[in-house]
Amino acid sequence: MILHKRKGMALITVVLIAALFLISIVGISAKVITDKKVSNARASSERALVAAESCISQVLFDLRNTYFWLPPDYQDGIMMPRDADHYLSLENVKNIASNDPVYTLYLSEHRYSESDNDVPYITYKVTIKKISDGIVHHDPLREEHAALLEIYSLGTVYSSKDGDVLARRVIGTECEVVFNSSSDATINYGLLAGGDIEFRGNSQEIGGDIFANGKIISKGQGPGGLRVDGGAAYASSDDIPAGIASGGEVTGMAAAEIPSFDEYNADMAYEFKTGDEPYDGSEEGYPDTSAGDGLVAAVIQSCLGSDDTGNTLDEIQKFYSDLMGCTVDDGNVVSPEESCADFNILNAIQLFDLQDNAKNIVYYINGDVTITAGDLFKLKGIVVVGGNVTINSNAKIGDYSLDENGDPVCPDEPQFALIVKGTAKKKKQAGTAEFYGLLYAVGGIEGTGTFDCYGAMVTPGNIKMLGDVKTYYKPTGFNTADVSGHVSSGISNAELGLSSWKEISYEDFQSP
Repeated sequence: MILHKRKGMALITVVLIAALFLISIVGISAKVITDKKVSNARASSERALVAAESCISQVLFDLRNTYFWLPPDYQDGIMMPRDADHYLSLENVKNIASNDPVYTLYLSEHRYSESDNDVPYITYKVTIKKISDGIVHHDPLREEHAALLEIYSLGTVYSSKDGDVLARRVIGTECEVVFNSSSDATINYGLLAGGDIEFRGNSQEIGGDIFANGKIISKGQGPGGLRVDGGAAYASSDDIPAGIASGGEVTGMAAAEIPSFDEYNADMAYEFKTGDEPYDGSEEGYPDTSAGDGLVAAVIQSCLGSDDTGNTLDEIQKFYSDLMGCTVDDGNVVSPEESCADFNILNAIQLFDLQDNAKNIVYYINGDVTITAGDLFKLKGIVVVGGNVTINSNAKIGDYSLDENGDPVCPDEPQFALIVKGTAKKKKQAGTAEFYGLLYAVGGIEGTGTFDCYGAMVTPGNIKMLGDVKTYYKPTGFNTADVSGHVSSGISNAELGLSSWKEISYEDFQSP
């Protein structure tokens, strides 16, 4: 009887010990599982934070490294789009710069994982809110546009591409961005049109790249036709004749921003006459026409008049020719005979200031202009025409010199721009018209007959030439920035002033 009781106790003891072992194992397993879940959650949270930080870094990189006027790169013969290594596109950055404060940019989710099959699958996305903006430096050839931005970055970790959300982290920062274009920015296209580029002559030889936001049309009547030598042909449409460009033809491009030269107008020409900003000594590269207690301005006004109604082509040419014909002898200024003004009342420093910075002088002509056959309009500077311009054959216009045989020679960077508020037209006549510099026409560029351009032709409209045309692309050195109210030509770079970031809630990210 006693033996049976001992056997029963032993069984109970075994059962109790087994239960204790089982409870211990379950407890340990639960703790391990819990710890693993906590560890996984912590790891997912850290991954989400790293993705959010990476997103901020990528956005700041994109803002700092956006170059609007560079054509697409070619690697091993394959075109690499300029947005290839960027999260923000060119249009995104332009919109940030050009829109008013309270503008908010919402970007789509971007893969942070290497591939769609990565586990976990990690993404980031950003919201950028523009708080304020303002001009921090004014110069018609160089404007700096400051914008205060709030940048919110969301990093998300998913169990798989289409799986559950494992973790979200959001960080935010404030950043001041200064968009600017340096004073040596140039137009990088021999031809740039906001519409179509059309040629219908017997022979057109184009140097450098060309870009049309519309079509490129070549319907030459002779054996020549359109040839783009040493460059590529780009168009937003799918219409480019095959084989016209030595650098290849690229269709379906994002539309190029066409520069605006609204800053160059009658007011600026009047400021040159009167010594007002930027001709008051405050801007490097501009002649100080307020110098000598207004003496320089008085000399200019004796040639070009003191009103703001503009000048004629002959008056502008006479002033420039007499100015550049002045010399200095024993410290005294010697002006040409029958000069339009008494330049010899200036000192050598004032004369050299005018001559050395002649490319930044703005002249204005009110109404239409015809440049007649035989005209030699030789000039450095910027001529703004309020109406249309007609160029006759055998005229020579722009920044050139004459060699020993009397033939024009173009510098590597001609410092002349003709800005036409209407249409620029080459008239059909026997002989060749020659242009040296930047030809910009708001209403389009068209013509018949023979026309040679050493520089670049740009228009927000169409370029349509029916005669034999040759262009020899030369960078003109004129900056195209105008970001005060809108981005018309792009931004060459951005400088950043960055504050430290702080973590915010997901709910705040959804409604910044």
